[in-house]
Amino acid sequence: MWLIATTSVLVLSALLVVHNVERRTGPARREAFRRPLGLVPCIALGAWFGLLTGLGEAYYLLARALIEGQVIPGLRYVSRASLWMAPVAETVAFAVGGAAYAIASRLVPALASRRLVLTAFTFPMLLTWVMVTNRLFPWAALALAAGLAIRLGIWLGPAFDQFRPVARRGTVVMLALLLLAAAWTTFPLRWREHRALERLRDADPEPSPNVLFIVLDTQRAASTSLYTDAAGPTTPELEHLARSSIVFERAVAPASWTLPSHATMFTGLRNEELGTGLFDPLDHRYLTLAEALQERGYVTAGFVANIEMLGRLYGLDQGFIHYEAQPVDIGMLLASSWLTRTIVQKVRGRLGHYGLLVRKRAPSINRAFLDWLDVMPGRPFLAFLNYYDTHLPYDGPDGFERGVRNRARLEHLTHGDSARLYSERELRELEESYASAVRYLSRNIGSLVDQLDRRGLLDSTLIVLTSDHGESFGEHGRLGHGSTLYMPQVHVPLLIRPPGGTPARRVAGAVGLADLPATILSLIGAQDTPFPGHPLLTSPRGETGLVPGRSTPAISEGSAVGRPWYSVILGDEHYVRRADGREELYRISGIHEEKVPLGDSEYGLAAFRRALRSGGSRDAPP
Repeated sequence: MWLIATTSVLVLSALLVVHNVERRTGPARREAFRRPLGLVPCIALGAWFGLLTGLGEAYYLLARALIEGQVIPGLRYVSRASLWMAPVAETVAFAVGGAAYAIASRLVPALASRRLVLTAFTFPMLLTWVMVTNRLFPWAALALAAGLAIRLGIWLGPAFDQFRPVARRGTVVMLALLLLAAAWTTFPLRWREHRALERLRDADPEPSPNVLFIVLDTQRAASTSLYTDAAGPTTPELEHLARSSIVFERAVAPASWTLPSHATMFTGLRNEELGTGLFDPLDHRYLTLAEALQERGYVTAGFVANIEMLGRLYGLDQGFIHYEAQPVDIGMLLASSWLTRTIVQKVRGRLGHYGLLVRKRAPSINRAFLDWLDVMPGRPFLAFLNYYDTHLPYDGPDGFERGVRNRARLEHLTHGDSARLYSERELRELEESYASAVRYLSRNIGSLVDQLDRRGLLDSTLIVLTSDHGESFGEHGRLGHGSTLYMPQVHVPLLIRPPGGTPARRVAGAVGLADLPATILSLIGAQDTPFPGHPLLTSPRGETGLVPGRSTPAISEGSAVGRPWYSVILGDEHYVRRADGREELYRISGIHEEKVPLGDSEYGLAAFRRALRSGGSRDAPP
């Protein structure tokens, strides 16, 4: 509503300014300036401004990213392909606006003023550029863009007829830049994939098992019936898979949000060493699991649903010959530019649709992976599958319970919100909607395993299934994830099914996901591993099957306003060192209930402090 009101005020202000200026213009020139533009010229003019707007936005973001060496907010949600998708989206949006303006100028002759035409097209262009810089508040950006647009309209209006041939010549340059961007974001990736496959074909395939590494984004252990039946049978398909797998009852994520957790699972290194963050991608000097397996002759592929945090810009595609993150579809096209993304999200919100503009659901990930399998060369593969269905806004598809009745409230929920902002009923609805997404995702994982079995690949594939972090629903007063390191946000499922399966068993001790790279290398038969840590499972000579390996303290890391948090789990005790230096010690009971022990600690604070120091934490207490 504020956008409609503000735009109306700006249009009226522009009309008044232009009327005041043209009142001092001669009658003949005033009449010439007010001849209505035809529909086609107005659409063409709008498309020209849209192309200029999109190219300016895309190339500014690219230049800034290259200069700063960081991921910046304007590109965090989109991808390299936005270099051509943003101009295309803006061109279409401005062309539609041009058609609407041509019709409106027939109904309101004052709108046909050349000064006002230029003002109308330069205003959204300037507003987009100002907002993309992320330097001003929205109201300040609106005022600045409106003032500049009105002034440009007054200056350039008299030269409108001379402007059009110049614009036509500029179109050739802009189209060349658009084609260059499309080529740069498409062909080099395909060429690198082709060359990597050629190099693999030159090597003798090793008799190694396939590796299927599944990450259920935002899946906490406490909401799966694999660990507890308190919420009913939420994950029967995972329970079925567990009958031939090893289940770790207390697996601990390296962090409580996506990027650092995945970076650790791929490298075995803690985030203090890696330095990944909201604007800092994974550095290419660190060896990843995909790179290590590719060196062993594996075909590597990633299929990612979390397109915000796991896109190529964050460096987690290292070592993957084939990597699918951002889709090329209408949703991605609209999301690629600030203007179209803002307009579509506002309109959808007014219509009661609060789901993500771009969302790859589990069937899409399954289909992409299986289609890739059908054309993949006959070599062992590593496939990384990231699912996003249990992430906010928990908008289950048709056929599953919707859970939350008041979706408008959910639109404003952000990670780290205080639970006090929501009623008990709303918290219960949130958790019910989340449970619906958990059931939906479990069903699709079951479908994927069935497809592997039908293709005869299940018994030759090592399956590792886990999550990057959990989710809070009021525990410790918080919602979402990324805000604390308490058990709801770091206790995640971990299931490992070796090739051919194994008698079901459970490992009770706490384990950290930082040991997954070393574990996977061990289970495919590697004699040594380039990764730190130790295998969670080993395969000793002379014995069949797998046996649990030794365990170490499970450490998680986080940050609050730039200061580090730490979490260490030993046995049934959970140590938390907050950003302000305060230390907390909890006893874990049940699935993840934390209660402050009253002087009955088995280990004492010193043991947890030593664990942090031995892990290399710079801020570990003495």
